[in-house]
Amino acid sequence: SGSWGCDMADSSVLYTEDQASDPTDSANCPVWVGIGVVAAYGLLGYLCVSHGGSAGRALFAVFTGLGLLLGYFASGFTVQVDEEGVCVWYGQLGRSKKQWTRDDIEGFEIVTYDARAEYAGWGRRRGADGSECFTAEGDCGVMLRTDRRKVLIGTQDPNRLAGALRALLEGNRVEDRPEQQRSPTAQTRRTHT
Repeated sequence: SGSWGCDMADSSVLYTEDQASDPTDSANCPVWVGIGVVAAYGLLGYLCVSHGGSAGRALFAVFTGLGLLLGYFASGFTVQVDEEGVCVWYGQLGRSKKQWTRDDIEGFEIVTYDARAEYAGWGRRRGADGSECFTAEGDCGVMLRTDRRKVLIGTQDPNRLAGALRALLEGNRVEDRPEQQRSPTAQTRRTHT
């Protein structure tokens, strides 16, 4: 629908999950290299000004602060399900935001996956089979079947995400009780049609 846009303050939110990205993973390398370059440039400016003058300290502070802000705004992964559909995004500013309405989703299943083998790492990726993935860490997810392609959404709590998707597709609210926990290493495939 036209005005729907993943509003975190909306009372119709059925499920929200925030995941931290692992800075040591190669999929996050471009972000952290960028932060390192910005911080190094600030340090270089500090060192180049003779005897650490005030201009050097100011340059160092500005670029270090920018590097830290860049790191903060570029990190993390959020999954949200509300009464209109599913939305995923990276970072605090919604980088790579993607959304699917209830009508886009034909079904889903809980899956385990190997991010390196199937998608060449975590993040927003395309699989060899044409599927798209949105992940931050781990090996558990929910595979959406949409009208266009399969979409893997990584999660640390696949049962709760599946419960929210079920409620979305059936037009119901999710109860505020914890769902039965599942081992993240279990090989589970369940289909909802």
